[in-house]
Amino acid sequence: WYKAHHGFEFSETSRDMGFCSHAILGDDPLIVNDTLRDDRFADNPVVLGDPHVRFYAGVPLHAADGARVGAFCIVDSKPRTLTPAQLRMLQDLARLVEEELEPRSEAKAG
Repeated sequence: WYKAHHGFEFSETSRDMGFCSHAILGDDPLIVNDTLRDDRFADNPVVLGDPHVRFYAGVPLHAADGARVGAFCIVDSKPRTLTPAQLRMLQDLARLVEEELEPRSEAKAG
């Protein structure tokens, strides 16, 4: 499921169709400039049909203990390439999300 989304009419996908499940496998950003040219996603139903995802960029989100708990991502219906500055911005936004997650996990533990 997606905590927040804008521009696409879906609020969740099954884990086997989700791009974020790939993004959280490692600590580096996952950038897919053209999903139709990536064997992992070329036959994915959200690529071939609505909403026709053609671009994905996701940064893993970590809990305070380092566990990967999700991904902060952007998608587009057109292929694209991120500039180094855009990638840094995406990573900075992901770090802000992680900072917001921390107080909530501390409150639940206390």
